[in-house]
Amino acid sequence: MDFISRLLEKRIKFYESENNVIHQKVYVQARFEYTLIYLLGYLWNKNFDKLDTSTKEHIAALICRPSIGDIVSISRSLDIEKEVFKSKLFNTSVNK
Repeated sequence: MDFISRLLEKRIKFYESENNVIHQKVYVQARFEYTLIYLLGYLWNKNFDKLDTSTKEHIAALICRPSIGDIVSISRSLDIEKEVFKSKLFNTSVNK
């Protein structure tokens, strides 16, 4: 993760220094999506075995071609212990 996130940060800072807002927004969005995928992987490895069968089926159906909303929804389903989505501020930020 360090390599990819550092590369994204470099690109964001470069386009910020160039005042190229359009490219900067693209890389900020890519960083956000990458973080969501990383979070999904973490929660999947930690909690997928703990879910009931119907939730596993629902997640398996969504994971084939997920949108960003699907990734957030799956992550919320996998966050059994409210380890990540316990903060209202974080939830609001992710929803926006």
